[in-house]
Amino acid sequence: MTKLARRLALGAALLLPATAFAFPGHGNPAEMEALRNEVFAEADVDDDGALNAAEFASFHELMRARIDQQRFTKLDADGSGGITLEELDAIKRHHHVHKRHGDKSRNRGS
Repeated sequence: MTKLARRLALGAALLLPATAFAFPGHGNPAEMEALRNEVFAEADVDDDGALNAAEFASFHELMRARIDQQRFTKLDADGSGGITLEELDAIKRHHHVHKRHGDKSRNRGS
């Protein structure tokens, strides 16, 4: 990967909302790096190892779509294809418990 490509990928990652990394399942740096690399390769349509302006825009949209799909799948606990208020409440309770107990695995590097 070229220096420019790495800088563009880093810049794109920094544009992602912080909540994308805080959401359960998205805090694993290795998983996020693998996702970023996969999406980078998909966005690099001309396969030159760098993202031009159009490819960069595509990269950002593809990352957001992948993360949103992962969030949806995680929230849809029963696999019904829809998210109920109960499923949303369960995630809210999950976050509250981790905050209250000071989940150190979620706060590393903060």
